[in-house]
Amino acid sequence: MEESLRKRYTLPRSRRLIKTADYGAVLSSGTKRVYRCSTKWLALTALLQTHPLPQTGLRFGFTVGKLNAHRGVDRVLIKRILRESARHQQHELRYEHVSLDVILRLRRKIPSLGKDISLKTFKKELRSDCDQLLQSFFLKFSQRNTSAEK
Repeated sequence: MEESLRKRYTLPRSRRLIKTADYGAVLSSGTKRVYRCSTKWLALTALLQTHPLPQTGLRFGFTVGKLNAHRGVDRVLIKRILRESARHQQHELRYEHVSLDVILRLRRKIPSLGKDISLKTFKKELRSDCDQLLQSFFLKFSQRNTSAEK
C-alpha cells in the first residue's frame, strides 16, 4: 500500500523527457512552434509537436547546469522543486491531440545556501518563481492557440 501512495504523488515517467534527443529537439528548434519565457531564476522552452505521437500530452524536462549549481546536492534539490511544481501545474493545460514538450532550466548561479540566503527562503522563492512561470506560459499558450483556431 505504501508503494501505491508514493507513485500517485510523482510526476510519472510518461510525463517526463528522458532521452537526450528529445531535449535537443526542443532546445535547437527555431520554428514558430517554439515558446520561450523566463523569470528571475528560470527559463522555459516549449515545443509544440505537430507530427502524430503515440502519446499526446504534456512532457517536462529539467536541466540544472554545474556552472549554476556546483554541488550535486543543490542540483538534485532544484530539480525536485521544479518537478513538484510541474506536477501541480500540469492540469492547467488540457488539449486533445496536442503534444507539448516543456523544458525548465536554471538560468542564474544560485547564491551560497546557508551563507548568502537561507535554504528555506531559497526553496520558497524558487518554487514561487516556477509556479509563476508555468502559469504565465500556460495562459500565453492557451490564448495563442484559441486565437489560432478561430
